Amino acid sequence: MSTESSYTPPEVWSQAEDDGNKWASINRPVSGATHEKPRSNGEHGLQLYSLA
Repeated sequence: MSTESSYTPPEVWSQAEDDGNKWASINRPVSGATHEKPRSNGEHGLQLYSLA
């Protein structure tokens, strides 16, 4: 196998545009929250929250 490669990675990687495929955006390279929303207060002292 040759050690030389003609491929040079870009300085800054960016995701390709959506191609219209139904599953194209499920593996987005984004971590963390995608929007900010205040957490609602529960009725009980110990309240569990769902992220869904």
